[in-house]
Formats: sequence, structure tokens, C-alpha cells
Amino acid sequence: MCWSAQADLVVGSAVTAVGVLCLVRAHRAGRPERLPLAALPLVLGVHQLIEAAVWFGTDGDLPAAPAGWAAPPGR
Repeated sequence: MCWSAQADLVVGSAVTAVGVLCLVRAHRAGRPERLPLAALPLVLGVHQLIEAAVWFGTDGDLPAAPAGWAAPPGR
């Protein structure tokens, strides 16, 4: 869900940081079976950051190359 590109950027950064911390903690615990579950916040955070890039590109606040990379094909 997106209220604005700035909100996506802030939330995506925070969730990505939490995801990295989860992966580090799961790795240090020596429980490799927990790594896929620990990676979920990282995946969701990166998704939010890509969504922010799409919104910034749609608004014209981002150059064409990064906005085109983040947008789905055919747009």
C-alpha cells in the first residue's frame, strides 16, 4: 500500500534494515533453516524501495533510466 513515494522510501528503508538484522541474527544463531523466513522482511523492504522508485519516476522526480528499470515491462 502506498500513500506517497516518500512514505514508501521511509518504510522501505526501515523494513530493509530490519530484514538485514533478521538475516544476521539467524546466521549468527547457526540455524540455516531459519534463513528463508528471516529473509522475508528484506524482500518486502526491497519491494517497497522499488515501488518508491516507480512512484518517483511517475511523478517525474527521478531520471528516466532508474524509473524505467523499476517500472514493469510495457510501460
